[in-house]
Amino acid sequence: MLNSTIRIDLHIHSKASAYKDKGVDLGECDAEHVDVLLEKLEEHRIDMFSITDHNRFNAALYEAFRQGINRRNSDISLLAGVEFDVELQEGKPAAHVITIFNVKDDADCARIESTIDGDGRIEDPSGFYPLDKFEALLRHIGVDAILIVHQYSGFGGNQRTRSVGKACDDAVGFYRYGYFDALEYNSYKVQGILRGELADLELPARMIVGSDCHEWACYPKHDHNQRMPGAFFAEIRALPTFCGLLMALTSPETRIGWRDYEWKDSYCREITLCGKTIPLSPGLNVLIGENGSGKSSLLDLICDKQGRKTYVKKIGEEYGFACGHKPESFAYVPQGLLQEKYEKGTMFDDSLFKEPNNTAFISSARAYADGIKNLIVDNISRNNLIEKARETHYLPSPEEETFGFTVTYSEDFANDGDPWAERAEALRTIGSLLGQEIARSEYMDDEIDKLKSAAALIEEVISSVAHRSDCRTITNGVKSIILRDFKNYELYIEKRSDDEDRKSAAYRKDKAMFKDVVIDLARSEMLQSPTLTSSVISENAGVARNQQNGFSFVRRAAYSDLDDYANDYLQCFNKQYCSIDKLMSIKTRDEAAKAIPGGKPETWVSDFDALTEKFIKKLCETADTILDGESRAMGNTLGERALTYYKYLSYGSAGVEVFVADQPEDNISNQRISADLIGYLGNLRRRSQVIIVSHSPLLVVNLDADNVIALRRDKEGAERVVSGCLESEDDGSVLSEVASILDGGKEAIKRRLAAYGPLD
Repeated sequence: MLNSTIRIDLHIHSKASAYKDKGVDLGECDAEHVDVLLEKLEEHRIDMFSITDHNRFNAALYEAFRQGINRRNSDISLLAGVEFDVELQEGKPAAHVITIFNVKDDADCARIESTIDGDGRIEDPSGFYPLDKFEALLRHIGVDAILIVHQYSGFGGNQRTRSVGKACDDAVGFYRYGYFDALEYNSYKVQGILRGELADLELPARMIVGSDCHEWACYPKHDHNQRMPGAFFAEIRALPTFCGLLMALTSPETRIGWRDYEWKDSYCREITLCGKTIPLSPGLNVLIGENGSGKSSLLDLICDKQGRKTYVKKIGEEYGFACGHKPESFAYVPQGLLQEKYEKGTMFDDSLFKEPNNTAFISSARAYADGIKNLIVDNISRNNLIEKARETHYLPSPEEETFGFTVTYSEDFANDGDPWAERAEALRTIGSLLGQEIARSEYMDDEIDKLKSAAALIEEVISSVAHRSDCRTITNGVKSIILRDFKNYELYIEKRSDDEDRKSAAYRKDKAMFKDVVIDLARSEMLQSPTLTSSVISENAGVARNQQNGFSFVRRAAYSDLDDYANDYLQCFNKQYCSIDKLMSIKTRDEAAKAIPGGKPETWVSDFDALTEKFIKKLCETADTILDGESRAMGNTLGERALTYYKYLSYGSAGVEVFVADQPEDNISNQRISADLIGYLGNLRRRSQVIIVSHSPLLVVNLDADNVIALRRDKEGAERVVSGCLESEDDGSVLSEVASILDGGKEAIKRRLAAYGPLD
């Protein structure tokens, strides 16, 4: 389990280095003094160390340390190692290469010692192994090894003696292509320089530091004459084993220079399966298993989301599942949930998207449509007047030209329009909005003063326009009274008139009607036709943005993509009327009805308004887009939106303390898993506990899971579980489970550990 870091020091010398290291007292660095060093290592909380002598290996000393560790009941781990002098390029100074061996038994130790002490043993303090002899020596030993080369400066500029940069012309190439597994630095300053250079080269920072202690009683100092080193141990997240070191060096981003996880009260600390207590990591926990092993059901149980699912309850009973403290403040993404949300429109909480303000567009579109409608109304009215004039017959009759009193009035006598009422209401809306803005705290004092001045001016205009509207309302009211009295008088007179009087009254009424038709026709020809308002859409209209932790959640109305909506509006009419000229040629209600889909002559005005509202509604429909910090759209496919969702969570944007997901790799290609998803989940586990089910070896091996829980059913159907970090072998090899359960698991492990072959 990788819940904390360990301290390692792989660069300590013993008496065996005395032939080379002159000027230091190595006399008490032998098998008789192992407790001296072990006490110092315990004092400085070193968890794993190695004795790496110059071109020497002392199997007896190795055994003495193992016995001392057992005798002291110490938790310190020991790795077998040698510091070789290797000539990497002919004519160049030799480099120091710390070689850590994966010793399994005494025979391995004996073989290392005998091989080094055989023919070709270096006796000269300045001696070294040519590169081919060094490789032959390692092949003869036949034990898996990790090679760590000195680099006590940056790759640029002057190179320190014994460093790989001094030993060859292509030091970076040796590192890039994996000849060396890590670099050893000797100060934090050099560490920072190397990290910067490796980052520029897009290479992983596989680096460790050691004490280079030569006098055990002075540990961690080199010797009693030296100052206390500023850096003498490396901190890695790994089990204190050869395999743990290997895992750390093959995934430095997750294992080296990583602070311990923070445990939070909401985290789930452990679960019980198959009678075992399975500790969980505060980082990344991955459940793997064959199909039908019950992984998804266990997630439901952990999150207490089983509901009435009897099969989930049954799985829990079969595994003997128990969880004393279930996660709190968590987000749970069951399999298929993101697809379901995607099909509904968005994977994100709708509150992250703000509604665009469509008021200006709606007002403009209605005004534009009303302009067209009014022009048609004028054309129809004018045409009706012309037709009425053609149908009106009036011949003067001298005998009827006698004195008489006749009341005449137009049909719309009391229906004078009120063009100011709508304007007054629009201005009141503007005034209200200004009042809301004045009350906000985001404005500067001078801006507030200007807004108040604007509000005062608008109030003056509202008062003036509203007064005219009120006057028109009163006028129409008075006219209504007069019209009612006119009609009552007309009925009163008609009931009391003889036939001759009625005939004379009819003549005078026809004469007055003829005059009214002529006057109305002349007036209509003199009146200026209504003008169309602009249909241009202002920049950024119909777009609402909400910035949240590096993301921009954008809700965009359809009209925001248009510069001018006139043509789109005209396309709403029937085909033969899709232009202004065609609409302006309409002269009758029948023609107006033909222009409107489903229009009727008697209701063409309301049909026209309905068409306009349908157009406005369609262009006010919204689509959501998510932009990253560089204003790049995150994509609209299911896989791209899923990646965006995980990226958003990885930024800590949702405040999720425990994230639980069933197969987050679904609908995402392996390329995007490697390029993006691994990074997002890696960031997420730095601040949240992550518990996932996965069938992807990339999310187990490449993402370097802190804790793998492998579920199996044996041939008899009994359940069993193996858990731990990748290098764990406490109750079974986790790597073996990954290789056998996951499709491509063996290949993923081989790619990560390509230089070493299979690890038993």
